[in-house]
Amino acid sequence: MKKIYAEILIKAIPEVVWHAVTDPDLYKQWARMFTAGSFFEGSWNEGEAIRFLTINKRGEREGMLAEIAASQYPRHISIRLLGYVYNDVEDTSSDEIRKWAPAYENYTLHAQENGHTLFSVEAEVTDDFYAMFTELWPKALEELKRVAERNAPPAVYPCIWFNSEAGSAAKYYCSIFRDSEMLRSNAMVSTFKLHGTKIMGLNGGPRYKPTGAVSYFIYCGGMDTFNHYFKELSAGGRVVLPAGKYGWSEHYAWVTDRYGVDWQLDVDDIRSPQKIVPTLLFVNEKRDAVRSAIGHYATIFSTFRNLLESPYPNSSAAPPPLLFAQFKINHFVMNAMSSKENHDFDFSPGNSFVIECNTQAEIDHYWDKLGEGGRFDQCGWLTDKFGISWQVVPAVLSELMNNPEKGERVIRAFLQMQKFDIESLLNA
Repeated sequence: MKKIYAEILIKAIPEVVWHAVTDPDLYKQWARMFTAGSFFEGSWNEGEAIRFLTINKRGEREGMLAEIAASQYPRHISIRLLGYVYNDVEDTSSDEIRKWAPAYENYTLHAQENGHTLFSVEAEVTDDFYAMFTELWPKALEELKRVAERNAPPAVYPCIWFNSEAGSAAKYYCSIFRDSEMLRSNAMVSTFKLHGTKIMGLNGGPRYKPTGAVSYFIYCGGMDTFNHYFKELSAGGRVVLPAGKYGWSEHYAWVTDRYGVDWQLDVDDIRSPQKIVPTLLFVNEKRDAVRSAIGHYATIFSTFRNLLESPYPNSSAAPPPLLFAQFKINHFVMNAMSSKENHDFDFSPGNSFVIECNTQAEIDHYWDKLGEGGRFDQCGWLTDKFGISWQVVPAVLSELMNNPEKGERVIRAFLQMQKFDIESLLNA
């Protein structure tokens, strides 16, 4: 066996590159560089089977049988190749297979500070295929780069408003979450990742604070993880709903942590690499607005995908109001739920969602469509017609603000803006 190594820099965040690798339709576009008509069947989740196939000239399905040895979204995939597929028949034990199986193909996605991704592949191949794959892998990576960059929508991630504790909160979360990473911290903002989900902490002063109308749902995938997060997140905070069995979960809890941030914990896993999902709670006069809200977002986000809808049982309305829904905007999973109880909170800028736009056209689109019927504020902030806060910002803003020569001019320029103007910031 020989090893092949290749890498390429892709102008897209790791989450987008991961999607280009694993999405069935996008996979076909770049994998065709190996064999025309390439596709896969199965799952990219760790421990599950996957087959990489094509249709030969005789109309038969053939290819490779494998399983996912590791899947760490959005950083690493390890594929364990186990055998061949001939006319839909799997061969994992013939003498030919035993000469090389198992073999590994590893993809690593290295996040770069400028929002790009260094994608690398290390593949084990037999001697007779070494020359062919040495030639084909660079071509496949060039195609993957094209597919990922062409299909990269603006990144979406949550922002939590703190008085002045964003830095300490970020360190606290990174200390208790088992898969965490501090990205950047300064006097104004701290950005970090928890289980691959990027979150911004903003030092905004006492005007706003996090609200129970937005919580962060952790799909734990097991009791050990559930008990760990329940213990750590409730310490110094309070338990809203105690840990136990509920009608919607075998083991669930709701806690508010020491910083006033709400978390929902579920022992179950989620059929997605994203394990932390922001959850919108529609209450009081908005309790029946879940369906109209997700319908509204479906008209704004071109990548919108409805994943799950659970209506209220025994409702006579047509269509019935939704108790719970799950959807994707720009490849980012979100939940929405409603409550018929009266609550003393509502949506506020204490919890917002950042949309990082690459072009002025994207800024114009999200600013105009999300702000319609709501309220426009300074520095890219807006509140939509349901009361949910968004920040529509240029993806280059952080880089420009940290530029030692023009950073101060950039800050002075955008403090005068409502909707961001990229050209004015570049020329500041």
